[in-house]
Amino acid sequence: MVRVLIIDRDTRSHRTLRSLLPDRFRLVHHSEPALSVDRVRIERPDLVILDIDLGEFDGLALLRSLVSMPDAPPVLVLSSLRHTRLVVQAVRSGAADYLTKPFVLDELTGAMIAALERRPRPPAAANAAENSVLSRIIGESRAAGDQRRRARLFAESSAPVMILGESGTGKDLFARVVHGLSSRGRGAYIAVNCGAVPESLFESEMFGVTRGAYTDAVDRPGHFEEADGGTLFLDEIGELSRLSQVKLLRVLEERRVRRIGSTTERQIDVRVIAASNRPLREDVQAGRFRADLFYRLNILSVELAPLRERPEDIGFLAHHFLAQSCRSMPLGFTDAALDTLRAHSWPGNIRELRNLVERAGLVAEENMIRPADVMFV
Repeated sequence: MVRVLIIDRDTRSHRTLRSLLPDRFRLVHHSEPALSVDRVRIERPDLVILDIDLGEFDGLALLRSLVSMPDAPPVLVLSSLRHTRLVVQAVRSGAADYLTKPFVLDELTGAMIAALERRPRPPAAANAAENSVLSRIIGESRAAGDQRRRARLFAESSAPVMILGESGTGKDLFARVVHGLSSRGRGAYIAVNCGAVPESLFESEMFGVTRGAYTDAVDRPGHFEEADGGTLFLDEIGELSRLSQVKLLRVLEERRVRRIGSTTERQIDVRVIAASNRPLREDVQAGRFRADLFYRLNILSVELAPLRERPEDIGFLAHHFLAQSCRSMPLGFTDAALDTLRAHSWPGNIRELRNLVERAGLVAEENMIRPADVMFV
């Protein structure tokens, strides 16, 4: 299946192409030029068909942005604009070909196949893998760029990381990106919600159990052993009891665990990334969180910005979640719907946006999400 992204303000063009092109071409329509580069990054199409007649938006500038992307797909221009000078500019800017509307089907399919065959080889595997991992942090705001920069930096070390931020800001995602970029990327990534682990079960869950330790006990590794050679993500670490904090600190300092019922310790090689939506520094001052554990975990730190402080990323994120939840049919947002999203305060942050977009995609009529489809709960 060849994935084709059509960037065109006219939805009729998409419907026409869908009805005429062979089934081996999977078409996705996009009508917002300002978000097109990010849509290409999300969709990762094999080919882009672009109408450079985008009204006040500079179609040639968009073409140059698309072809300059890392591992850029070929861009085929299909437009009703026929000026010879424009055609020359488009080809010089990197267009694989320039066809005019109304098109001849055989010419279009021939141009599409030729563009796909001329597509340059992708960059080195290592760079491609890094770009793939980093692309999970979506947005063009300064906050999103800072996240990507810090993720690269943190990946070069095995030191503990502390991630702070409100609920729903993407702390688990950031931890997964750091893990994926690091030399531990092929190892296990084990995520634990500390708030869901009762104090009475903390040792068995984290350090494991030996057969016979108690009635019906069987040999079972804990999360530290499961993450050996990889990364252990401790979410909501501020919810741990003081006693559990002491036990965790000992393991972090000694890098050894002892299963319940065992007389021997096991050496472990685990990178710990911790996260909290609580103000841990205040908890340390108030005596609710151990200072020695906080400073042991806070070697590398980052605080993720809430969504209300990065409104320029809302459109990118909304399109990303829409593409994820509505793969069977192409959908888009009206400008008014996007304005409605940007005006919201997002107390639930990115998680709230993802759920809202999924809900809007289910109730939307035709192929556009309108303000009436945007329902805040």
